[in-house]
Amino acid sequence: MQTILIESLHQNKLRDFLNKILLMDQKTLSDKAMGKNLLDILAGIFGYDATALWIKRPDESNYSLVAYRVDDTIIEKYNQEFYQHDPLNPSKIIGKTDVLNKKNVITIKDVMSFQEFIKSKYYCEFLCKGDYLYETVIYLRYRDEVIGCLGILKRKNELDFTEEEIKFMNTLSYFLSVFTNKHFSVSNLMEDKNLFESISNQSPIGIIVFDINKPISIRYINSSALRYTVELMNDLEIQAPGESFIAKYIEKEIACKQFGMTKTLLSVKNKPYFINVVPSHSIDSNSLMMYVYIIPQNGIDTAVKTPNIEVGANLTERQLEIINCVLQGKTNSEIAGELFISVNTVKTHLNNIYKELNVVNRLGLYSKLINE
Repeated sequence: MQTILIESLHQNKLRDFLNKILLMDQKTLSDKAMGKNLLDILAGIFGYDATALWIKRPDESNYSLVAYRVDDTIIEKYNQEFYQHDPLNPSKIIGKTDVLNKKNVITIKDVMSFQEFIKSKYYCEFLCKGDYLYETVIYLRYRDEVIGCLGILKRKNELDFTEEEIKFMNTLSYFLSVFTNKHFSVSNLMEDKNLFESISNQSPIGIIVFDINKPISIRYINSSALRYTVELMNDLEIQAPGESFIAKYIEKEIACKQFGMTKTLLSVKNKPYFINVVPSHSIDSNSLMMYVYIIPQNGIDTAVKTPNIEVGANLTERQLEIINCVLQGKTNSEIAGELFISVNTVKTHLNNIYKELNVVNRLGLYSKLINE
């Protein structure tokens, strides 16, 4: 009866854990943010307060410590010296295929006797100083490769890891492995996306990619296109120049199936721009993507535009993220969705940015950040 109650308790906790990481899985997070959130969830549900997460990306050879829930001084000592004395350090365990091939959860007792352990330098000069006594590592796998490990410590006044707990951790290791690998996949896609955007934003040719389904949805706009459409629309209060530009100059031709259209437009400064609209292959059966190229006809040798933020500007990391979104032509609602904040918070940040950079609206912000 007691075993059944324990299993039921673990199953309920596992269900709570899965629900929380599914919610986290919907967000795009850095390795550090992912690790911190994951360790916070493990502490809240399972009570593992002293933990550390190492991961190894598929394109890397070493394991990196991405998050931990112990004192900074302990981690600093570990990284400086005691990692090489840790009997459960990944670099030592992975070489012991006879140990690692048999299980995903390894305790001190799997690699040495408890008497040997309490006499070791690792315990006497490191763990004991922090009042810790027990250590277990959950290894995370993808196919035949160890992609990370979760170290868990317990203090002297706590109970050692029980057989039931170890058994449950083996189940937990599967879900942690799946989640970590999924994080890598999404993170790599985001890195590819950021690389494309970085290269595209250096181009003097304006590029807009949009879906012609109703309502028309812009999938991407580079900084040159953003600058050119602001000039062509000549609207000081415009918040979405790309959408307004398509609605005014392109949507009608698209509705008439005039794919591959070209035209020349003059800005209010009588600056000519060559516009070319080209269809792409469908991403899925329900959508057709269109590419808009905007080329200054007086030559495309204009200087590449780069953000021009003054050295003394007192901008926070969040404000810099919002500026980057603005330069991509995103609306307040899109910025709020991407950064997981409210629209009102976006507006507050924008107003603070305007004050800091001494501008009054988005057009002023474009002019301030992009060299003319």
